[in-house]
Parts: sequence; C-alpha cells; structure tokens
Amino acid sequence: MKKVMLGVIILSVLALFFAVSCAPLGQADASTSVCGNRKLEAGEVCDQLAGCALSGLDKCQKCSDGFRLGNPALPQGICVPICGDGKIKGGEECDTNNIINGRCESCRIMCNIGFSEKDNACAASTIVDSILQSCPTKKEIAMFNADFKIESVNPPVKPRNPYECVDGKNPNYPADRRDPKLTVYQALRIMKAMNFSRPLPWTKLSLYDWLKSSVTGVQIDAYAINSRCCSDNKMIIIKEDVLKSWTNNYWVEPRTGTGISGLIELFSHEARHRVRHHNCEKVTEADDNSIKEMGAWAIQYYIEYWMTHYLPDNFQSAYERQVIDGDSKFILAQRFCKDNIPEYY
Repeated sequence: MKKVMLGVIILSVLALFFAVSCAPLGQADASTSVCGNRKLEAGEVCDQLAGCALSGLDKCQKCSDGFRLGNPALPQGICVPICGDGKIKGGEECDTNNIINGRCESCRIMCNIGFSEKDNACAASTIVDSILQSCPTKKEIAMFNADFKIESVNPPVKPRNPYECVDGKNPNYPADRRDPKLTVYQALRIMKAMNFSRPLPWTKLSLYDWLKSSVTGVQIDAYAINSRCCSDNKMIIIKEDVLKSWTNNYWVEPRTGTGISGLIELFSHEARHRVRHHNCEKVTEADDNSIKEMGAWAIQYYIEYWMTHYLPDNFQSAYERQVIDGDSKFILAQRFCKDNIPEYY
C-alpha cells in the first residue's frame, strides 16, 4: 500500500512539473512580464510610456483612453492616438474642426495663408512668413522682370520643371527642391517689403532700389562652382543649387539656421563686388581689411544688423532675429583682418 501511495505522489509531482515547464516553445510565463519596461512580453497587449495603460487593474492589458493599437505596419504592441474622437492625445495637434483661421486634417493643423501654427493654434504670421506662404502676383513679376534681367544659363541636361506657384511653392518640384526662378522672385518680394526705420549706412536708397542700381540682373547657373560677381553685362551669377535649396521655404530654417534671409545677403554681397573686392591677404583672399571700406562683408554685416534692429517687430520671429544677430557678430569677428569696429548703429 505504501508503495502504491508513493507512486501516486511521484506521478503527481511529475505531472505538475510538466504542466508548468512544458509551455509551448518560445512562450514565456506571463507572471514574469514587467509592465513598463518598453518590451512586449507574454500576456501584454502593449508596453510603452505613452498610450498604454501602465497602471491600475488593466496595466499593459489595453491601450489608454484615446488610444488604439496601431496598424500592422507598426511594431507589435504600439498604441496610437485615435484621430477623430475629439480628444487631443499623443502627437496629435488637433482633433476637432473648429480651428480658427485654419482646419484640422488627419489631426494636423493646416493654417490658412497669412497664419502659422503656434501653440496648437493658427496665429497671424510674421510679415516675411506671409510673403513666403503666398505667390508673386502678375504685377509683381512684371515689375521684377522690368527691374532685373532674370535668366538661366548652362541649363542642365534634364529640362527644368515649368514655372507655377501655389501657396508660395512650385508643385512641379519635389518637396526637397525649390523652383530657382520662384526663389529669386520671393527674395525680391521680401527685399521690396524691407522698410527699415533708418537709412542704410552706404546708400540713401532702399535695399531693393540699391540692388537695382548696382546690377542689371540675376543669372541662374546650373554648373557654377560658386556664386560670384559679375557677368559681362553686370549680372550677379548665382549657383542654381543655392536657389533650389528647400531651406529657402523659410526666412531662417530652425534646424540649419539658414534660409532665404541668407540669399538676400548673398545677392547684396555679390552686388557690392562690382565696386569693391576682398583685399585681406593675411589668411585668405575672401576677407576684407576694414569694415570702414564698405566692402562686401561690411555690406552684409550692416544688412544683418539692420534686419535685427530696424525692421518692425512683426517682420520676423524673435528666434529668427536672434539667429541673424548671431550671424552678424560672426562676420564682425571673422571677416576683417584689421579694423572691425562698426561706425554705424
């Protein structure tokens, strides 16, 4: 009898052992799962810091309120915001259709022309943003073509896309490239709108009118190694890739610190070379001796200084003003090999 009882006990222990240890291959014990370690483990529906119910009775068993499991293209167990439920969750900018001066599309704010997104709302754009988000009128294009000869030379093997403008961009170009002629027009529009509260140090004219008096036009050169001044007919030559850069969609692009503000400075810098060339021989031949000579670097410095001090407050954002101010200080520190003390403020 004792032997029978001992055999039953042994069989019971073995059965319990195999019931616990012989789970299907590759399936972990749910009791060892840790909710909140960002790993999708046995028994968990989700496990991430945002969107997954990490606390309470349903921890890691369902998505949080306002979230759902993502589509199959996403990693398994990722909860994403529900677009259309009226709740702003996760990376959503909006989830209603009552956006003032704009609309909500796929839970992203799409602001009307003249407005830009700020703090999940559409706020009035700066003057320069309003220009960049709109297109040159036929009247403006006629004026620019009368004031400047704008031509393309050394065309690329592949024909350029036709000129068109919608909301400040040419839809015939990919998102990462701009229409070079449209970029020139936009730069001239902005120059025309730059009404400084104090005259520029080297001319009594506006910046636009000074450029108009200094050069006859702009050549867009697909094969130019660098932009330069000037052609035989007094046109500044601008490298096409500079004009096609996607950063020209911005006055100052926040990730790179560059934008169409730098292009306006380039136009002016090269135009000044018609009367003055770089004359510093100490380090490179690309710098000037003295700011008082009013060469190309002095002109560029003063344009940046005037941009940050003598334009209306709503012409540009505080961040953009700060970046341009930093650029002007760099020019002052690096581009004059003798005298870099400004005479004008």
